[in-house]
Amino acid sequence: MEPDLRSPLEVGQVMRQLQHLLRHLDVCDGNMEEGSMRCDLNHCGSFWRKSGGEEYDSIRNMMLAVEYEARWQIALTEKENGEAHRETRSFDAATGETKRMRSKEGATDYRFFPEPDLPPLVFTNSLRRSVTECQNPRSYTIQKLNVGERAWCSTLLRVNCDTRHSTVKYGSGWVLNDLFRHLKASNSDIFSCPVQAMELGAFMDLVQDGTISGKIAKDVLEVMSYDNTPKKTPLQIVIE
Repeated sequence: MEPDLRSPLEVGQVMRQLQHLLRHLDVCDGNMEEGSMRCDLNHCGSFWRKSGGEEYDSIRNMMLAVEYEARWQIALTEKENGEAHRETRSFDAATGETKRMRSKEGATDYRFFPEPDLPPLVFTNSLRRSVTECQNPRSYTIQKLNVGERAWCSTLLRVNCDTRHSTVKYGSGWVLNDLFRHLKASNSDIFSCPVQAMELGAFMDLVQDGTISGKIAKDVLEVMSYDNTPKKTPLQIVIE
């Protein structure tokens, strides 16, 4: 991706996609307010006026900062006849404004220091072929299957989505209806859901191959939605 974003909306879209990707890959929970995901913004306005924004605590504040910074840079450029400034600014969520923190006039202020503990990553063809479908094309696949607006249920369906589209479409009904209902009843959400992708796939296999009926499946999924210890597979729940 080229670092060339032209509006607050584009900034928000990119950050949300990055947040979804980090969550999908289990890198982190992506919660900016907790520091799990951090991002700086470089604003370039008219006449190459540049300013860098410090870390933000939400995507919404990033978008508000971009909107304010654009207006501020245009007004300042017109006032000062295009005189360039390079500085670091912070965003005040209470006022909705950015404020100057420090100057960054020289090129040395933008130097990049390699991390000695992080060697270069060589992405070979064999490694590239081993990578399965990622979050963005997966969401598109699920949307084509008419799963519905909450296509991000692919977090749970990611194992089966790679090979069995019919299973994904069938399983999405169990996720969006039954599983979500159990999570709501237990005051949980999708990110703290005890049902893992492999378990959900095994559950759907039992239903689709006729091992259990729809009525029994509802009872099994309810038990699976509890955070039980020790953990039991769907088949173990059926046998018991």
